[in-house]
Amino acid sequence: MNGRRGGRVFRVGRQIDCFSEFREAFEYLEAAEIARILLVRSGPFQEHLEMLLPTRIDDNSVLHSLQSARLALRLFDVTASVHGLAAREREWLEYAALLHDIGYSIQYRGHHKHAYYLITNADLDAFDQREIEIIAHVARYHRGPTPKPERHPTLAALKPWQQRTVRKLAALLRLADALDRTHASRVDEIYGAIRKGRVTLEVLSRYEVDLELAAARQRGKFFAKVFDCRLRLRQGLEVAAG
Repeated sequence: MNGRRGGRVFRVGRQIDCFSEFREAFEYLEAAEIARILLVRSGPFQEHLEMLLPTRIDDNSVLHSLQSARLALRLFDVTASVHGLAAREREWLEYAALLHDIGYSIQYRGHHKHAYYLITNADLDAFDQREIEIIAHVARYHRGPTPKPERHPTLAALKPWQQRTVRKLAALLRLADALDRTHASRVDEIYGAIRKGRVTLEVLSRYEVDLELAAARQRGKFFAKVFDCRLRLRQGLEVAAG
């Protein structure tokens, strides 16, 4: 996992209010493991998970979250000259992407809002409260209405620099999420070209990705607005190696 802070890790140490109390605290775990604990009812933590996530989460959701995180980081890297963000923001994007669908554990409808609640009520020891708010908001805005402080009180409560960061990272996550629209991990690689206010993203895949590209073009409208650019997406001429 990229960008970890001197080996510090993600931890869930107290129960989220809407579920019954944990009988024992989770131990320290790597970020990918935490994603599994928060997304899948399996393994040595099954007893806790059945209390925390009684239904609705499956292995496919984990694969989608991992793919979304991979694509989000790739988009972050290939558009670095556009967004101007650094390593700490890259890490926030990674965690938001890993956890963006955690709200499924409560209900599909409004799961982006549930994700915000769950993340802000977990103990994320590697981050301070300002960072947690950013991560939670980025996850919250992976779908649905775009960030608007005048309509969303929790966003309005953030400082201007946090709001700007949320908008930029949410634009990247929305695009990454769309590029796995089918939850089939079809996109192998993304390349980017940036010239005179135009961002061209070339998507490589061994498969047809018409649905992914259509979703990305729709979600990409927010990306274009945030970064004041024209966005073009296309499937690459070369097929990524298997």
